[in-house]
Amino acid sequence: GADTGNYSITDQGSTTADVTAKSITVSGITATDKVYDGNTTATIDVTGSVFTGLVTGDDLNVAATGTFDNKNVGTDKVVSLISSYSGVDLGNYSITDQASTTADVTPKSVVMSGITVIDKVYDGNTAANVNINDAVFSGMVAGDDLGVVTTGSYDNRNVGADKLVSLNSNYYGADFTNYSVTSQVSARSTILPSSNVNVEENQDVVIPPVDITEFVDPVVPGFIPVIIPDEVPVNFGQPLPVTEPVTDTGTFEP
Repeated sequence: GADTGNYSITDQGSTTADVTAKSITVSGITATDKVYDGNTTATIDVTGSVFTGLVTGDDLNVAATGTFDNKNVGTDKVVSLISSYSGVDLGNYSITDQASTTADVTPKSVVMSGITVIDKVYDGNTAANVNINDAVFSGMVAGDDLGVVTTGSYDNRNVGADKLVSLNSNYYGADFTNYSVTSQVSARSTILPSSNVNVEENQDVVIPPVDITEFVDPVVPGFIPVIIPDEVPVNFGQPLPVTEPVTDTGTFEP
C-alpha cells in the first residue's frame, strides 16, 4: 500500500491446512472360470484392474482373493472379493473396493469302472446279475456323494464263456450334477449250462441252447451236457454235436 515504506514488517512464517485423502474406486478385477474341485476358492486376476481418479504417475497397487458363493457347478456365479493395497502413494487415497465379480464352475470329468457281472446258470433270458460293490469313479473329489445303479444284458441268452454284457448306468447323489461321468459300457461273464434236467418216463426233454464255440470248461466240446437220473435209462442213439446254438428235444424210452 501507499504506507508500506513506513513499516518494518515481521512476516508470518507458516500456517496449517489439511490435505485429505482423495477418493478413488478400483474396478476391473476378474475371476477365472474353473473346473469343479469341491471347494469355493476362486483364482483372481488383477492385471486389468483400474483405479478411477488416481493421479497420473502415483504408485498404487491392488491384490485380491476371491470366494465363490458355493462349491457347486454353475454359470456366472458370484465371487466375493477381498482386496489389499500397496504402493508409495497408498496413504493419499481412500479406496472404494470392488466387492465382487462373476465366474463359471464347470463339471469335472470322471470315469466309471469296476462294475462286474456274476456268472449265472442258463435261465432262458439275457438279464445279467450286475455287481457294483467295486465300482470306482476315477477323479471324484474325496468325500463327495456320488453313486451308481446299473443293469446289464447279455448279447444273447445262450450258454457261453466270457460273454459280452452291455451295461446301462444311472447316477445319483448330492454331488451328481458337479460331474460329467464317462460310463462303463460293458463287462464280461459266463452263462453256465443248467446242472439239472428233471426226466420222467416218456417225457420230452428240451435242451437249452448251448454255444459250445464260446464255452470251453467244464463242457466237453461238441456235446450237450445233460444230467440224467441213474434210474432212468436213456437212449439218444448218436451223441448230438453242436457247432452253433440249437434247441432240440428227445423222448426218453425206459
